[in-house]
Amino acid sequence: MHDGPLKRIIHLVDNLEMVNIGVWNAAISTSSILAKKGIVSEIWYPAVKHVSLQSSIAGIALESSSYSELDKQIKQQQLNSQTDIIITHGCWRYPTKWGARLKQNGFTFIYTPHGMLEPWPMRHKFLKKKLYFKLKEQQMAALADTIRAVSKPEKDRLSHLFKHNSIVHIPNGVICAPVFINRKSTLPLNFVFMARLHHKKGIIPLVKAWIQSFLANNQAYRLQIAGPDEGELPVLQSLIKDVSNIEYLGVVSGAAKEELLSRASYYVLPSFSEGFPTSLLEAMEKGAIPVITKDCNFNEIFDEELGYKITTGPSDIKNVLEALAGQDEKLLKAKYEKCYRFIKANYTLEHIAELQFDLYTSLLNRKSSAQHWLPQ
Repeated sequence: MHDGPLKRIIHLVDNLEMVNIGVWNAAISTSSILAKKGIVSEIWYPAVKHVSLQSSIAGIALESSSYSELDKQIKQQQLNSQTDIIITHGCWRYPTKWGARLKQNGFTFIYTPHGMLEPWPMRHKFLKKKLYFKLKEQQMAALADTIRAVSKPEKDRLSHLFKHNSIVHIPNGVICAPVFINRKSTLPLNFVFMARLHHKKGIIPLVKAWIQSFLANNQAYRLQIAGPDEGELPVLQSLIKDVSNIEYLGVVSGAAKEELLSRASYYVLPSFSEGFPTSLLEAMEKGAIPVITKDCNFNEIFDEELGYKITTGPSDIKNVLEALAGQDEKLLKAKYEKCYRFIKANYTLEHIAELQFDLYTSLLNRKSSAQHWLPQ
């Protein structure tokens, strides 16, 4: 338990659909750890059907994004601006709108865009986003007490967009096993892609690269693809129908996901843009070696020689895949353990929860001190 004023964290997310899991799951991942400190976490979202949440966090389904609904929830949920913190996740919709409104009502507000203001997504629907950002989003987000970046490159870019705001870097984290379990050599050598099937994730360039390489239809190698569809599945299925060693597994979770990542030698993500991919952390915690673009915003992979850099071009991806297919087994095993140890040292949920707790309490303490010194 803690002695400070912090009592409750309210996470505002746009939706709880599977394709949005990178945002909402990151939002609640540390809730059980913070609960041990006496802090309640809640996730508020627009009402949807068939919602399943972790038992450690309460879910509040909202009837609308109107201010009248906000006023109702403030009363019903007994929000307290002195002890509760509001954290918004993502951009453009109700979370930022409500976060700004709650800030104006005296609440502490943390704005977390999760990579949505990175250059690549901003180019999609460019004029619409540019106008809305300048007229609405930027002004509302600028009211935040602090802005959280989930990667170091994102922090640098947000510092240019919000020159007068405090920007903090707190990445996502994962559950980490106490010790590394040595892997046994298995065939085929598994390459895994685990992300939503969206254009920006680079799944189609990856599959085209595989088909063009000597790995295609070679039973010593296998490409396994997992994740919910967000528009790319029809093209994917047409490409892989005559390739015997590419599998589409659909959405994987629980034990199936553990098994998939535990057998992965390489985790491949040729993404055009990321905030900070939690699935990459999950794969590395199991020992999978990352094969990623610089736009995954995880430069430590290259600085620490933990993995390999690719571009989004099929020709480049092909060349890297073929080079990795011939890696020495001893080198692979050393890399597996190095990846695990790096995640354990830097990205456990316990470590991330402590960073969050320190930020949250410092913001409330600052508010309390400022109010204490107001003239009576």
